[in-house]
Amino acid sequence: MKFTINPLLSVGLAVSALLATSLSAFAGEQKLAQTFNGNQKTSTKGENYIGLGTVIGGDSDFIDAAIISKVKLLNLGRSKSLSIRPSAVFSNGDLDLRIPATIDITKVDRDLGELNGRIKPYAGGGIAINSGGDADLMLTGGMDLKLTPKLTATTAANVLFLGDTEFDLTVGLGYNF
Repeated sequence: MKFTINPLLSVGLAVSALLATSLSAFAGEQKLAQTFNGNQKTSTKGENYIGLGTVIGGDSDFIDAAIISKVKLLNLGRSKSLSIRPSAVFSNGDLDLRIPATIDITKVDRDLGELNGRIKPYAGGGIAINSGGDADLMLTGGMDLKLTPKLTATTAANVLFLGDTEFDLTVGLGYNF
């Protein structure tokens, strides 16, 4: 499924930034209750981030720069949540926008030692728009690792169906808010 939205490409980045900002404000106003080990814990601060990353692979360059972000939308029970992860990838003067929605596993049922509670795998799909204005589907899966209350490391494997199918790996560091 391909369609052209060349006139809207520059607006797409602005819309994704606006979405990330407004949805994080909405999430910050909501006090979503989560139950962990029988204790009630209210948590929204620090679950969203914006940062920088690199994209390895793809079809034009081997390594590209990216602006990455994550905005948690809502809880889906005690161990899952729904998020959007808009990003902008810069490659040889071209801009690709990616806007996937993901299901995040917020409580891993394995004993991971000191990583327990800080590691959050996710998977989902969405839309990818290339600099030519072509848009198509993408799949993504990866994990976030909360390093400190203010920093999250993230990695994602992406499959994009823009023209030819391409595979890449995104690695980044985000500032939590």
